[in-house]
Amino acid sequence: MPGQSFGFDYLTADFTNFSVTRFEMRVDGDVWVDVAIPSVADDPNTLTGAHTYVVPLPPLPTGGHSVAFRACNTGGCGAASPEFSFTLVAFTSPANVRIVGGTP
Repeated sequence: MPGQSFGFDYLTADFTNFSVTRFEMRVDGDVWVDVAIPSVADDPNTLTGAHTYVVPLPPLPTGGHSVAFRACNTGGCGAASPEFSFTLVAFTSPANVRIVGGTP
């Protein structure tokens, strides 16, 4: 769905200690895709000592999906996060939109 994003938390200390240069994302067990260093959007649910990184949702058909992330540096990539499973539901746009009632 347009405007939707994935968010994942990564510890700031690990980001520095492991010299992270980029993150990668894998959707539905497909190939790993470089997502660079995504924008940060911390919120009240962000883990203490971490940042929440936001990656736009790629175009996907309705139905069940999964996503995983991993951090990478110049030496390679680390272990992947556990897969996060989700379901996309189709929505339709309202039809025949008009003003009704009221006085002329």
